[in-house]
Amino acid sequence: MATLKEIFREFQPTEALKAGNPRYVDTLSARGIENLRTTLVFQATAGGSPVILFAGSVGDGKTTLLNQLTLDLQAEGAFVVYLDATNYFKPDIAPHDLLPAILEAVMTKLPEAFPGQRGVWDQLLASWKGFWAELRHLGTLPVELEGIEAALPGGVSLVAKLRTRDNAQAQLRQVLQRANEDTLLNLVNRLLASAQQLLDQHQRGRLVVLLDALDRVFAGEATLARDEALFVSGAPFLSRVEVAVVYTARSNFVNQHYQNLGILYGTTPFVLPQVLVRKRNGEPNPEALAVLRRLVERRLEAAGATLEEVFGPGPGGTDRLNRLCLQSGGHMRNLLLLMQNALGAARGQLPLTDEGIRRGIGAIAAPTALSAGSFRRHLERVRETGSLDEVPQEERSHFLDFWYVYRYREDEHDWYGVNPLCIRDAP
Repeated sequence: MATLKEIFREFQPTEALKAGNPRYVDTLSARGIENLRTTLVFQATAGGSPVILFAGSVGDGKTTLLNQLTLDLQAEGAFVVYLDATNYFKPDIAPHDLLPAILEAVMTKLPEAFPGQRGVWDQLLASWKGFWAELRHLGTLPVELEGIEAALPGGVSLVAKLRTRDNAQAQLRQVLQRANEDTLLNLVNRLLASAQQLLDQHQRGRLVVLLDALDRVFAGEATLARDEALFVSGAPFLSRVEVAVVYTARSNFVNQHYQNLGILYGTTPFVLPQVLVRKRNGEPNPEALAVLRRLVERRLEAAGATLEEVFGPGPGGTDRLNRLCLQSGGHMRNLLLLMQNALGAARGQLPLTDEGIRRGIGAIAAPTALSAGSFRRHLERVRETGSLDEVPQEERSHFLDFWYVYRYREDEHDWYGVNPLCIRDAP
């Protein structure tokens, strides 16, 4: 049997699963959005240049889902370019900042479609250098960009490198902002069109960009004003970039501007609810709990262990695992944290006991409930009504950004529930 440490390592809460990872379990049906992947793929590949906003809580599985979406898009013939926003941007990100990062990611990824074809590589490099040459007419670029070809293919990302140098990033931003929107968009779209033309010539499919982790860029400095500056004020600019792009966004922001964002971008934002472990009436949801048990089982299998070995045989073992799933509120990272805490409280012995489960839950629930104490009155109203309507705007943002409140979907109706770990009378 696997050791406790080997099992513990399979539940890393910040690890996103790569595309095709055997530990992946599809939770969309248990979230009430079983058609999400199909709909996203259709919109991204149907034609035009859709801007698709994909929102959720930090740690709820968005990156893992986007990684699986890559396989779905590729199955539809798309050429997918993925980039992690935390490698490129700081919290003061502006719409203009997105373009060099997207272009560099596209130019870096494209050579993979044409291995050993030097002529195609020369054409790509000429287009990429031409983009920066035209920007030089608008102002002085950071010195790091003089050797622009070093970024391709697979070299050090120059745009990401600028993120660590305040003066260089500000210098590039001044040049980008000096260009009027039409000039800059013309440069960007010309390069993207060249990339798509190459893909078409070699029958490599439609270009789709997945720009992940924008919600994490704002972490610690998250305000609605930052989101609004990027996606609302920046909509006339971002909506004219001629490539299909999926952007991740903060759920609090999308909730506040849901209808407006649909009008601005012509596509309805997607919001990822949590797994519905409890129904609105408070009853446990057997189907959702079965999905989460399968998720835990897959990770135990990867460690060489079984559910029975870790939680004990029969109904008692099932009940212990169900307690962790229910206390997670259906939030992926919470469930992984609870598993690690329960294993840590095992004192070297398996299977886990009722007391070990209680200690594991308490290690997270006690400080979480304490931090939520000053909001208890409003949290109780959320629990009673399933709505945030009676919560002041400032607290509403706090609740969503810091996991006090989760969004659920049940029978095509969305409602809000309180994170069970915030309620001290939790088991």
